[in-house]
Amino acid sequence: MTYKVIRAKKEFFDRNPSGRILNRFSADIGTIDSALIACVNTCVDLGIKGLITLIIVSSISYYLIVVCVLIVIFYIKIGGNYSIPLSRIKQLESVTRSPVYSELS
Repeated sequence: MTYKVIRAKKEFFDRNPSGRILNRFSADIGTIDSALIACVNTCVDLGIKGLITLIIVSSISYYLIVVCVLIVIFYIKIGGNYSIPLSRIKQLESVTRSPVYSELS
């Protein structure tokens, strides 16, 4: 992102106030610093627990593997429906914070 901003044409800076650019940099770095580590830890933890559960269930009854696969497909469908609206809320928050940074700069 830094490379693209440095190489941007003058029109980019005319159309985008400096507060919006600063907001984007600070939001991305803040997300990487705080949320990414927690998300990776949660993902690894849930993945290991799910794999262990699948091994235990498959050792008890092979028919339950079909049910587990259906549940995973159901969760993937639900996750796809809710992830896009949540990202739009995050984008709206970012846009409303930009004028504050513009005034401070």
